[in-house]
Amino acid sequence: MARSNPGNRAIHYRLPAGEWEGREYAIGQMAVVGNVMQSGIDTVDGLPLVKYDGEGVFSVFLKDNLAMDRKGKEVEHFVGASPRPGRECRMLSDLPFWPAELEAMPANDVREYVARNVGARPWDRDEIDTRIVRAALDGTGRIIDSEEEVGGYPVAEETRTEFDPNDWESLLKRWGQLFTVCGERCFRARSV
Repeated sequence: MARSNPGNRAIHYRLPAGEWEGREYAIGQMAVVGNVMQSGIDTVDGLPLVKYDGEGVFSVFLKDNLAMDRKGKEVEHFVGASPRPGRECRMLSDLPFWPAELEAMPANDVREYVARNVGARPWDRDEIDTRIVRAALDGTGRIIDSEEEVGGYPVAEETRTEFDPNDWESLLKRWGQLFTVCGERCFRARSV
């Protein structure tokens, strides 16, 4: 995961007491590996990469993560709520779970990978996608309340084609092949 300008949350785990009334708390587990967080204009000062509050027991494993403030200074990777009866946080030295086929990308490679590959069509970015990626990478991006703050929705020319029911099976097959190839490639290369 690469997160630029996360606002007031990056990775957050919380068990609100009201949602567990009459039930025993589940033990929460999280493996946070190969992530990058770069604070931005709207990021709360001192925001950690991972935050835990609420109730119950929470176990977290952290490895090879980068978390920086706006100036590039390292910030806390984990902040937990104060312990009290019914609330406990455990830092794990071993992974609690991990898919066998998943290989995490080194955190030092994440920014460059995201810059090259983010978006629906990174090989054909329009000016809006290019602006968003550039702002995320150079730290000038901000959280907006409306698309009007950044020029509104893009205007696109209408496109049409005749639907031929005889082509339907062929189109579905080609789409399925494309999805399978991209899905496998992206799954192997992705960071968690």
